[in-house]
Amino acid sequence: MTILRNLLEQSRKRRTALEAIMRSSPEKTVIFTGAGMSTGKELYPGWGDLVARLAIKCGVPNFTEDSDYLDTADTAQRNDHVTYKQVILDYFGSFKPILQVSVSLLSDLKSRIYVTTNWDDSLALQLMSREVGVHILDDCKVENITTSGTHLFHPHGKINFGAAEFDIILTRSEFNKYYRINRKIYNFFYNLFLHHDVVFFGFSASDEYIREVLMDIKKHEKASGVKRNRFLFMHLPVRLPKRATQNYYLDLTKIEERENQFNELGIQLVWYDSSQDHKEVTDIVSSWILLQNKSQKDTSLGVNSGNV
Repeated sequence: MTILRNLLEQSRKRRTALEAIMRSSPEKTVIFTGAGMSTGKELYPGWGDLVARLAIKCGVPNFTEDSDYLDTADTAQRNDHVTYKQVILDYFGSFKPILQVSVSLLSDLKSRIYVTTNWDDSLALQLMSREVGVHILDDCKVENITTSGTHLFHPHGKINFGAAEFDIILTRSEFNKYYRINRKIYNFFYNLFLHHDVVFFGFSASDEYIREVLMDIKKHEKASGVKRNRFLFMHLPVRLPKRATQNYYLDLTKIEERENQFNELGIQLVWYDSSQDHKEVTDIVSSWILLQNKSQKDTSLGVNSGNV
């Protein structure tokens, strides 16, 4: 009971702190979306499904669901580059982007900085009503943020729906190139996390390369004493009942494990109830939009009254 009480109090404080940031400095706050915003029911299938298709079509032997995805993609590309490319194009071409309420709400925030590690163009489509600069791979540079307008960064590349070409990183060698050899994407994320508050949506932190960046940032922050805020929305894990007559209940062990896992990366978890199709998160984001609109209106009225 003490663990649950502390969790609820901690989560309340984090939500309050995050709301204050989204109200006072939304333009400087990064909205970061991961695979959880693009995969699922009626959306794009997961990364594992794509790699499984590549393994089958490109003749990768002994592939299982436990195989390393990046290494498998490397082998598939080496085995048959032409088929590799066609499988990816067919994969994304078969899923027409749909209006996602969650992504639509994020695009209504006053943030000028959006980052996604997803390859699809669903977020770009939602931001079309703005003057938005889309930056892909080598063009992902923090200095671009200093220019006017909204900026959407695709550091792992992007595929447009129905396109005949694409520019993404998927293989182990491609990730090593951008994170450990020329370090262009590593440097982008490092400077981004160093200078901006970040709110993560649909991000599991399973990406070993981004984890490395976050670990290095935490070391720097510990040495410098200066820390940025990083929040991540995480649904509360539940344990399934052993019998149909029993209720679901919170898995406190898993909650503690995830708290420790993300604390290691300098990320504060904002827990929420994932029932009702994650409605609690959309309600929170909707409240931020109302606060930001009110703040903008109040500022405008204050300026106008000062000019009278």
